[in-house]
Amino acid sequence: MYSVIYLVPSLKNKGPTSQLIYLLANLDKSLFCPTVISLTDNIDDNIYSELKLKNINVIKINQNIIKTILLPGSSKTLKSSRADIIHSQGLLADLVVFRLFKKHPHIISIRNFPHQDYPLKFGQIKGNLLAQIHSKVIKSLNNPITCSQSLAKKFCNNYGFKPEAINNGMDLYRFKPINKEEEKIELKKKLCLPLKKKVFITCSSLILRKNVQLLVCAFNKIKQTNSTLVIVGSGSEYKNLINLAKDNPNIIFTGAKNDKSNIIEYLQASDYYLSASLSEGMPNSILEALSCALPCIVSDIPSHREIYNIMPHAINLFAPNNQEELLSIIEKLENNLDSLLLMDSLEIIKSNFDAKQMAKKYQEKYIEVLSKNGKL
Repeated sequence: MYSVIYLVPSLKNKGPTSQLIYLLANLDKSLFCPTVISLTDNIDDNIYSELKLKNINVIKINQNIIKTILLPGSSKTLKSSRADIIHSQGLLADLVVFRLFKKHPHIISIRNFPHQDYPLKFGQIKGNLLAQIHSKVIKSLNNPITCSQSLAKKFCNNYGFKPEAINNGMDLYRFKPINKEEEKIELKKKLCLPLKKKVFITCSSLILRKNVQLLVCAFNKIKQTNSTLVIVGSGSEYKNLINLAKDNPNIIFTGAKNDKSNIIEYLQASDYYLSASLSEGMPNSILEALSCALPCIVSDIPSHREIYNIMPHAINLFAPNNQEELLSIIEKLENNLDSLLLMDSLEIIKSNFDAKQMAKKYQEKYIEVLSKNGKL
């Protein structure tokens, strides 16, 4: 049996953490023994409980992360881990691998494009500096793997090297559609959603990169009153968005939903999924929506187009930041609500974005790396 350390900046209820959980749930425990190490104490209670129920050891580093990065000898927990292979994801985790374990068998998962993500998250000066650091760290480490083909291509075009790609995976046992209209009506009642309106939903962190403001502005301009926008999530833009939508009774904010089951219910109760995001690695939320048989209306960015190319019948694309084009698509859907039947999309999702396949490919990569390092 081979020990694998999964090194993460935190265990917040975010997309990268969901992918980690899907990977761990489908890991061959007879071959690999996983340990998750969080570099901060930012750990969601539900996620911690879920990992413990799966008998996965979770360790929290109780020291200053900057000290860990700058003073390699300071981290007794990490240095004493003796893992056969280290699998990191995120800026802080990759920096620790770079400082402590560059010569140790390792894999890094890349789930964003630094020069688009970090300036929007941290501001132009700090964001571009962090992006420069992270891109150089990734380039210097072995076995970088992106979460989509489009992200790998973007790295090639902008940084001069092309990582491997393993698509994000979905838990198809949990995310699934409702087949009966009666069940959907009951869910809408339970969630206090309007019964006689078409429900458009978006689930994401409310941050600048997700560009939820465009959706709110679009719905403020919609003339029809038979459409409702449901926004699931929280983040730095929450108050601004609330203020922007204050005079529109057809926009509903649910706040953060840490329980996946609750998010699944909102998706199952909705009619369409929206995303105006400016940049993504491979968006979990869209895969989750498609798994619940929701037609998607999304910005035409590389990762969204990658999904569109696989299942064009399920997705409508609009030019990034083009509010008028988004409104035009919504109005056409309003007049032709029965045109998109997505149950056949589930087989396509299973073929391309199944968590079991994702985990299998990572395990094959573990074996390859261990073999190259003489550990088999």
